Amino acid sequence: MFGKAIVLILAIAVVLLLVRGAAQPGASQAAEKDAISVSSTAKVSSAPDKAELYANIETVDKDAQKSQQQNSELSDKVIKSLLLEGIARKDIETSQYYLNQKIRYGREGEQIFEGYETVHVLKITATETAAVGNLIDAAVSSGANGISSIIFTLTDEKQAELRNEALGKAAAEAKAKAGKIAESLGVRLGKLNAASESSFDIRPYFAPLAAAEKAAIQTRILPQNVEVTATIAVAYSLD
Repeated sequence: MFGKAIVLILAIAVVLLLVRGAAQPGASQAAEKDAISVSSTAKVSSAPDKAELYANIETVDKDAQKSQQQNSELSDKVIKSLLLEGIARKDIETSQYYLNQKIRYGREGEQIFEGYETVHVLKITATETAAVGNLIDAAVSSGANGISSIIFTLTDEKQAELRNEALGKAAAEAKAKAGKIAESLGVRLGKLNAASESSFDIRPYFAPLAAAEKAAIQTRILPQNVEVTATIAVAYSLD
């Protein structure tokens, strides 16, 4: 009899534990339901304060070493012209460099060897965006074959400044959105439970290359603003 009583007590304890375990998720879900979660994306824009240019230097010769030598000489001339324009040596880098056989196809589809083509692409970084046109002219007049890309973007300092501005704007908009939802539902917004940045994006301006193809003297490039967007997610409890 005493043993049966112990078994009965243990069975009741197990049932109580199971009931409590089942009730806890429900309570958690209820707590989660008593909240408003929203996200908001804000966009800010600014004139670019950094430009990146990619200048192509191409040479072709029947002899591979001569092609490379000619390319090296032209590259030196282009670099010197950029230095004279005020670009620091550290802001002139090799983006690409390769040597290939240059082949063209004849009327009958036959392959015709034209020589060895050496291509050297220089990346030029400038913080004086108004000087981009002068840099294009200097590079082309000293030996570059053309400009493959012109990108207007932001320095790290400016990017951080705009990111903070966009985040502040997104946070204010998210709070206002949560408040409007609470008002529409007839409830009161409580304290902030959670907040996180869900995304950040910067969209540089890629200048069209039509103005730089021939690189006429006094080339002018007028950049558009750079856009920065930030998204923030927040969760408020309800009073």
